[in-house]
Amino acid sequence: MTDSKFPDDIDPQSGYRLPLPDRDGLDDVARAIYDYFADPGSGTYVGLWGPGGIRLHSPRVAEHTQSINRYIRREAGIDPRLREIAILATARELDSQFEWTAHEHEALQRDVSQETVDIIRHRRPLDGLPDIDALVIRLGREIFGDRR
Repeated sequence: MTDSKFPDDIDPQSGYRLPLPDRDGLDDVARAIYDYFADPGSGTYVGLWGPGGIRLHSPRVAEHTQSINRYIRREAGIDPRLREIAILATARELDSQFEWTAHEHEALQRDVSQETVDIIRHRRPLDGLPDIDALVIRLGREIFGDRR
């Protein structure tokens, strides 16, 4: 183990096992996506950490997933509050620490109650939640937890 806060197999700049791609080695499309994720004002939750940086290892994947991601998050008409509940339910059922950490604060900012976050976190019963919240969480549990 080095003196960094990461295990030896984790790159300290990317936060995952692969180093970030060299920006200068990317084509124009991938460079624009890199710049978007690197910009603190872009609205991304974690910048080049996580999926944003990983996708840049395949610039064509980054190009296509970026437009899908933008559409789902900002243009599809999905209530941001319910979107964050769905993301947390999915992260919990898949035990995705990265997604949970990236979205817990955002969920609270989108008026998801701490009680709802804790129900998802601890897989507690859905009693007392608004019907739509319970439905979204139940769907996430069934699809990703029960796999049905």
